[in-house]
Amino acid sequence: MFHHPDEQCKDGYRGALCLACAKDYVFRNNKCDKCEGGADIVSAFMAMLSITLFVFLVTLVCFLLVPSNKSARKGKRLFGQVKIIVAFLQILAAMPNVFDNVPWPKDFIQFTIPLNFVNLDFLSAFMETTCKLAVPFLDQFMLHMILPVLLLIAVIASYLTSRCCIKSKDKLERGKALRSQILVLGVLLMYPGLSTKIFSVFRCKTIVGVGDGQVLVADFAVRCFSLYHMMYVTAAVACVGVYVIGLPGSMFLALWRHRKHLHDENAEHHDVVKESLGGLYQQYEPEYWWFEMVVVLQKSEWYSYRLVHSSFLYVQISC
Repeated sequence: MFHHPDEQCKDGYRGALCLACAKDYVFRNNKCDKCEGGADIVSAFMAMLSITLFVFLVTLVCFLLVPSNKSARKGKRLFGQVKIIVAFLQILAAMPNVFDNVPWPKDFIQFTIPLNFVNLDFLSAFMETTCKLAVPFLDQFMLHMILPVLLLIAVIASYLTSRCCIKSKDKLERGKALRSQILVLGVLLMYPGLSTKIFSVFRCKTIVGVGDGQVLVADFAVRCFSLYHMMYVTAAVACVGVYVIGLPGSMFLALWRHRKHLHDENAEHHDVVKESLGGLYQQYEPEYWWFEMVVVLQKSEWYSYRLVHSSFLYVQISC
């Protein structure tokens, strides 16, 4: 006879019909792994700071060794193809989480875990190396929302630092263009992972036998619409405005503001705009300069589990 419901659970499991992890266990690879002392959010935050420092150093080197105009033109020819490949890798990496009802083979899940780097979801990748970084999902959500701010600070700090070391006026101008290119690339890389994390906060389900409310799909230990969960829901709503709507909206405003200079080679600021924002529109015909924002918004719909749009998105990205 059981005196507590958790007594019938397998070692390492508890609650929500034995689908949540017990103390000193963490959720990794769709199972609860032993981790003495459990995950540590401070260690996870320090790992993010390490990534931020790495980004600062890499971008600083890029600014100091800013390529010539000839090399930059060669790079831009490859940028469109790279964007398509990255987009497919981002979707592939998110499939086990978005289509979580599909019984994916274990080897496929293991294959997609390193691809989370493409979405700049560093914690999901790093937690495979040490269980201390496998913090609960809602903590992952908050850390992931802080990451874009840290990376933005790293890029701006590296740019300002490089200006103190560069004296050439030509290199300073190229540095400004490179700064915009890095920020655009960062947005394209971060957006899918941010959308996935944000919309996962709202995703709840009813489990037969659990009588005290719905559970969060990403963490069965969390009861949906409890006070604890609603605090994160409030943060997620704010992040929808800042990231899901704000990022593509800012891209659209930047393109709209400079629309007369995008393709008109005689326009006063054509060269500057092309260098800075070319990655957003050069792969599209002139009348479809806004198409990048549409693709980004469709990605958001795909990651928010409106799966009816997924096939349309694949067609659009592959065009």
